[in-house]
Amino acid sequence: MLEHREVAMSNWSLKSSISKIFKLKKKHIKNSFSPVNYVGTWLFTDELSKRSHRLKINDNLDIFIDSKKLPGEIIHINENELLFLDNYGYHLRIDAIDNLPSGVYDEADDRIYPLKKLI
Repeated sequence: MLEHREVAMSNWSLKSSISKIFKLKKKHIKNSFSPVNYVGTWLFTDELSKRSHRLKINDNLDIFIDSKKLPGEIIHINENELLFLDNYGYHLRIDAIDNLPSGVYDEADDRIYPLKKLI
């Protein structure tokens, strides 16, 4: 009798574990976006001035350009874009393709700059 109970408990535990795994996989599929995808350092070039700049986003999602922290706040973030509002009321939008930042739009300059990932 005890062996039967242990087997039944073991089967229930296995079914419960499998069910949890499938639920997690479904959640993962629906919510595969992570803000961590924006963390890193990228290079972009201003073609008018011919100057290269570094865009860095740290683990706290603070944004730096050429090692200077931008004052403002992130007002929207998803798998396609990170939208930052600076203290002057201008937006900086970081576009993402396949969960990786690909370009930055600066509303103050009304220009888009392609991003190149730095290692």
